[in-house]
Amino acid sequence: MKKIDFTALEVEDIEGQKQRVDIAKVLGNQLYMQGANVDECELGRDIYRSKGEMELTDEQAQIVLRFTKGYPYVSRHAIELLLA
Repeated sequence: MKKIDFTALEVEDIEGQKQRVDIAKVLGNQLYMQGANVDECELGRDIYRSKGEMELTDEQAQIVLRFTKGYPYVSRHAIELLLA
């Protein structure tokens, strides 16, 4: 199990400062709308509705990593560090 807070993802800005970014709505909606099966859609719904830290199974973490491959490097890297 991996714990991650999609509402407060810490990313580094151009000056090297840590910033908290809420990606729960964007990622959750993407998973829900583009999910290949009911499990992916439900994961999207859970992420979208999350109010803070949530636990992901290893399988769910892999789904998130797959869906975020096209994200900009800074966001994707922050997610990869938490889920790797």
